[in-house]
Amino acid sequence: MTTLKGNPTVRLSQRRVHRAAAAALALASLSGCADLGYYWQSVSGHLSVLNAARPVNDWLTDAHASAALKTRLALASRIRAFAVTELKLPDNASYHRYAELERSAVVWNVVAAPELSLTLKTWCFAVAGCVGYRGYFNQDEARAEARQLQAQGLEVAVQGVPAYSTLGWLNWAGGDPLLSTFIGYPEGELARLVFHELAHQVAYAPGDTVFNESFATAVERLGVQRWLDTRASHSSNDARQAYASFDARRQQFRALTRATRRTLAAIYESNTAAAQDRRSQLALKNIAMQRFREQYAQLKASWGGYAGYDPWVAQANNAAFGAQAAYDELAPGFEALFEREGRDWQRFYDAVRQLAAQPQAQRHASLNPTQQGKRPMADIHIERTHTLGLSQARKVAFQWAEQAEQELGMDCSYEEGADSDLLSFSRSGVDGTLAVTPNSFALQARLGFFLSAFKDKIEGKIVKNLDALIVGEPEPQQRVAAGNETARKA
Repeated sequence: MTTLKGNPTVRLSQRRVHRAAAAALALASLSGCADLGYYWQSVSGHLSVLNAARPVNDWLTDAHASAALKTRLALASRIRAFAVTELKLPDNASYHRYAELERSAVVWNVVAAPELSLTLKTWCFAVAGCVGYRGYFNQDEARAEARQLQAQGLEVAVQGVPAYSTLGWLNWAGGDPLLSTFIGYPEGELARLVFHELAHQVAYAPGDTVFNESFATAVERLGVQRWLDTRASHSSNDARQAYASFDARRQQFRALTRATRRTLAAIYESNTAAAQDRRSQLALKNIAMQRFREQYAQLKASWGGYAGYDPWVAQANNAAFGAQAAYDELAPGFEALFEREGRDWQRFYDAVRQLAAQPQAQRHASLNPTQQGKRPMADIHIERTHTLGLSQARKVAFQWAEQAEQELGMDCSYEEGADSDLLSFSRSGVDGTLAVTPNSFALQARLGFFLSAFKDKIEGKIVKNLDALIVGEPEPQQRVAAGNETARKA
């Protein structure tokens, strides 16, 4: 692909550049939560992208542009028109221009989280509100920020981003352009990305990344399926098959990351005596991360060696898992809302805007299908201290797992560590873990709506079985606490 940086027609007029810079700096000055140097790189970086962009029609008539690029731009134009006519997404200046960037990402986001938490560090900005990332147009600057955060004891990930949204605020200056960082994506993926980024211009709740990204994810899923069913290119079967294969890998990978997040959250959020032992928590965390990498290796093998997620897995940590959660946590709730609104896009968007105006907790509760019309899930927490040592405690845990499988119909898996073990168990309506250390057992379980009615009976059975297996302990210490959903994180 060719870029014509020396051509004066490529550049924004000086007046437009000055106006855009003044507007961006004015917005930046409204917040004292970030330094001026950071804002300057944000403003200058975005202006450099705008300055490199030309109208798509100019590229299509440019004798120096490759045929491959022209084909992709023509496809992107059809996708953009479909977004307006069929999905009722904004009809404005965005994605009618194209920029060659000559780099792999337009922005590198830095995300950070504590060693024993999935809660992301946040930064606050005038328009976007408080978000769990900091974006840099220069990769070296992103890595420098990452090193500073690591020096503070945080786990950090630097993630290349192919596109971003200015939320429609700069459509007067040319809007968000198509970029070389994603124009070569397969047809379904290109449509998905355009629909996702345009959705951010429809509704946005400042400071609520999970709401915003989950909404855009729902729009992309619904939109790309309609595109592939009705408007895909002449090789539509190939496009559908390619997208189905790509999306199947994505969904499998996201399912794996969700399961790992749940395991890590259980380790970090536990209020048990074992959890207060930092060494034990770190050991359990290491077991969970090792299990994640082993399961990813199995997935990769089933994909025939597809390595697209290798970079993510290579730097997988609390920060990476925390950032991933934003994109799919509430998406099923938005998809259900779309159905309730009769699959009418405009009614759907109106309903989403109304949700965006509500307090965060209220809108999240409205979108979480597990909470709609149901009582909160019940927590069971059981602790036992003992003097068995890890080897004997492990035998007790094995015996308890066998009983749980036989008497309660649980599916159990066991992960051994150097200093502690983690037993995971589940069945329909029940999900939990048993942390095993040289001097304690710590069991946590979540019960679904229907089984929560039998909480006392299930809890009593678990207690009875565990107590009977801890031999030689005259009076095992016990602390059972029923979870209160208003006081615990769901």
